[in-house]
Amino acid sequence: MHNTSGPHVHLPDIWDPKITTFPGLYVVGTGFGSAVHHALSTFRVNVVAPSLCSLTVLRSINVLFNIGSLFLIVKLRCMKYAPDAITTGVVHGIVIALFPVHYFFSFLYYTDAGAVFFVLAMYFFAQRGRADRLRHGAMTMSHLVSAAVCTPPRCPILTFD
Repeated sequence: MHNTSGPHVHLPDIWDPKITTFPGLYVVGTGFGSAVHHALSTFRVNVVAPSLCSLTVLRSINVLFNIGSLFLIVKLRCMKYAPDAITTGVVHGIVIALFPVHYFFSFLYYTDAGAVFFVLAMYFFAQRGRADRLRHGAMTMSHLVSAAVCTPPRCPILTFD
């Protein structure tokens, strides 16, 4: 379903009425496609505009989300355990990033990689805010990212005590 609507992200007249979820993945896809277009035009690379919304470009968003998830897993691991054991954190992050379900959705134009990234980012900023408890606005970034968690379809609902 996302594969048929994905290449038409930049064309607002074409929309699949069967999609009833929040358009978070399409908003990210539009922003990413525009960034790719501006980067290529800066280097004067001629690319046909519809190819910027090809599935290859749109699927690369999930690869970027997974790289970000790997970074956040390493940062969270170093927050919880010894920060000087960075190699253990990197190995732990790679093992989680290569988890079969997470790895499988890395190369599809689907919402799971983005949802995992935003949940990890929300948790990361909550932990940083908890460490800076007395600072005004320490949890603001976690609240903003938690609002972004609800934009991809099938948003994960989480509660932390």
